[in-house]
Amino acid sequence: MSWKTLFARRPTPRLRTTPRPPSLELLEDRVVPSANFFGAQAKVVTPFSGAQVDSAVSVLVQQDGKIVAAGNSGRSFALTRYQTNGALDATFGTSGRVVTPFPGDYTSVTAADLQADGKIVVAGNDYSTKTNVQAQVLVRYTKGGALDPSFGGGKVTVLQGTNGFGSYVAALPNGEIAVTGSIYDFNTSQTSFVVEEYTAAGTPDTSFGTNGRVTTVVGASGSVAGIALQGGNILVAGSTYDPVAATSVFVVARYTAGGALDTTFGVGGLGTSAAIGSGSASGIAVGPDGKVVVVGIVSTFTPTFSFSSVVGRFTVGGTFDAGFGVGGLAFTSSAIGVGTPGVAVQADGKVVVGSSAGDLVFARFAVTRFTAAGVLDGGFGSGGTATTPIGNVAAAHAVALQRDGKVVAAGFDFNPATGNDFALARYTPAGRQDAGFGQGGVVTTNFVGQVSAQANSVVEDEDGNTLVAGTTSSAGASLSLARYRRDGRLDDDFGNGGKVQVTFNPYIFGPAINDGFVAVQRDEKILLLGTSIEPGSTNYDFALARLLPDGRLDPRFGTGGKVTTFSGAKFTDMAPSGGVVIQPDGKILAAGYLENYGVYPYVDKGVVVRYNRDGSLDTSFGSGGRSVFDLPQGLDRVTALALGPDGKIVVGGFVTDQTTFNEFYFLERLQPNGAADGTFGTGGQVITNFSGYFFASGAPLAVRPDGKILVGGPTYDPVASRSYMTVAQFTAGGAVDAGYGVGGQASVGFGDPSASFVELGAMTLQPDGKVVVAGIYTVYDPTTFATISTSFAVARLTATGSLDTHFGTGGRVTTLFDGRVTAKAVLVRRDGGIVVVGGFVDPNALVSDYALAEYNPDGSLAWGHRHRH
Repeated sequence: MSWKTLFARRPTPRLRTTPRPPSLELLEDRVVPSANFFGAQAKVVTPFSGAQVDSAVSVLVQQDGKIVAAGNSGRSFALTRYQTNGALDATFGTSGRVVTPFPGDYTSVTAADLQADGKIVVAGNDYSTKTNVQAQVLVRYTKGGALDPSFGGGKVTVLQGTNGFGSYVAALPNGEIAVTGSIYDFNTSQTSFVVEEYTAAGTPDTSFGTNGRVTTVVGASGSVAGIALQGGNILVAGSTYDPVAATSVFVVARYTAGGALDTTFGVGGLGTSAAIGSGSASGIAVGPDGKVVVVGIVSTFTPTFSFSSVVGRFTVGGTFDAGFGVGGLAFTSSAIGVGTPGVAVQADGKVVVGSSAGDLVFARFAVTRFTAAGVLDGGFGSGGTATTPIGNVAAAHAVALQRDGKVVAAGFDFNPATGNDFALARYTPAGRQDAGFGQGGVVTTNFVGQVSAQANSVVEDEDGNTLVAGTTSSAGASLSLARYRRDGRLDDDFGNGGKVQVTFNPYIFGPAINDGFVAVQRDEKILLLGTSIEPGSTNYDFALARLLPDGRLDPRFGTGGKVTTFSGAKFTDMAPSGGVVIQPDGKILAAGYLENYGVYPYVDKGVVVRYNRDGSLDTSFGSGGRSVFDLPQGLDRVTALALGPDGKIVVGGFVTDQTTFNEFYFLERLQPNGAADGTFGTGGQVITNFSGYFFASGAPLAVRPDGKILVGGPTYDPVASRSYMTVAQFTAGGAVDAGYGVGGQASVGFGDPSASFVELGAMTLQPDGKVVVAGIYTVYDPTTFATISTSFAVARLTATGSLDTHFGTGGRVTTLFDGRVTAKAVLVRRDGGIVVVGGFVDPNALVSDYALAEYNPDGSLAWGHRHRH
């Protein structure tokens, strides 16, 4: 595992929240009674609740006509069953729903099938960041939706050693189960299909292949996409990349019932399609005549970035069927859609594809039917395609055929109130929405439960309360805020039990790593900054909300307390990854990046937006309220924002060299009116490299009262094989300050470098000039790289860049939680106490929560008795 992989996260910089310079905002001391201690042993974990992120990826029609949808809800496998009219079947699971949790951090269903006895088998994967293990799993349910104890207790781990992020399943007529996945060999760049067969009891069928398994090299840089039965044979479909022709192709392998590669199929057992362009396979179906249909998705970059579904057909013997479509391929209309298409073949040989149409904001279900010859079927829908708007964003991932010829499509729909929901639509054989199914042919189902929350920013208000902001995955993602009293308890007088969630219509991303910033005005009103998408665009926008001191939205700010700011150009994202700062005059600065994804390669720029006190754009700043500046490498991010003592605006972040992919820190300084400050660096910009490798997972900054600039980041020294939390200092003119640390840089290492690494996540400046850095300290197995534990890591440096030996042990402190943590922000209180915030994942939980820890000024945990200052 490379160190660049280990340093993959993007921490949030510390945000200044008062109009005073960072070195002045903490001057006020206060005496804290010894009875006030923070949380349980100075640590607090806060969950949020709301709607899960739900999506159906497979749809099945039972013999009795009932419809089963399988997919994901949060980090769980999820199933629903519906009556023939679309109503949830109360005899299945709990009120028609079944949820099966897993211990990993990322869990997803990829396929499902029905056995002849009515039991349901579901395949998927479960990935744990703690152990760095990707497990492929099979789950079998009874007819009533309970885990089937006769099948290995209900859950069986399969395809061990595979590294693809998907497994696919087929129920065999004899009651056994075939499952397939893929292995990618990083040394040879070759992909292999892996097929395994399991008995009805969930044990490997050793009569299949070699001890129940067969492996076939199929080509370069590919993946598996589905499994199907062709008579007594097993078909596995996927895609590979042809490096000579620089194109992707579909590939199908055929195996005998005993697990041998059938060399009579295609060439040596493999059928290969014509070039499909830049794309990949996503499903397989076998027609009544034995011909094999594979569906996938392809992308184009001109004139704009778009997707379309592509269908290819193979003959019974595995040769590519040039009589289908054009040269064996048929395409749906091009659109900026979302999701991966599914496929089914009718009894008359017509091919039905479920996908999406529209754009990233107004995507809708799209079901397309081709004739047996691969031509759009004009007798279905409108010109061969039926589209169904369900909500703002919807996509079909799977289709199934009823005996009466009706088509059922399943996928997801985004609802601003409940997040992503299961969505199903049924169509008549002519492609019209079936009014007898659900409401007007559509059914949506929501799963509700605890949601993931990520804390990204922390400030202190005038009463000494701690405000922590971030995002949650509730309602399609919300900006989230919690207020804690001085003892670490949630403040019941604020919001709903101390918590507030703000959702922008129609969509706000999360839980995002670089979203959810907080600042407090002089009048104690609270600003929250995140990302949104405005109706009618396909762009990420700035999203700003202002709350009253009690947590209610401020009706005098923007529209009902909310403001969204569009980039001004279609196909251009504008995300506020740098944070928010309030000027002394009350105006509001927000920084982030612009990315034009309508062209390739993408072009990134930095952006600062200034708002008036009421949330309107300050048109005296930059151009119409926005100041945009070039970033030199084209693959860059703004990650920090600060205000200098002279009112100049300092922006920090990272840039990536497009050739070497090395990452560098950049600084941009703007005049108070938004123009570049030509007295700083070169044309207002400084680009520098840390000693050793700099990783773009963290790039906070702070400005001293004399104008000197501190920047931070995680670094790695390949000679010493050691990772560091690193701080560098620049003069007010942008030159490296050689008097700080060693040659302008101070680096702090933790623990045994052969079995651990440390990653800086946040930095802040104390009033006495000392610098506090916080991050995560990870201990791992040096052989497997599996994570053993993660801790908050905190260090304090003197004003000259040496470790402060009066803090912790030699200037360092680590705090272990009973699960995986991330550190995203750090606050120094007015009384000198230090608060670190981030995310926490309990090994037995399914979601992440806010995590906080508080320290005394000397680095000891602030519990039992608190140091007076």
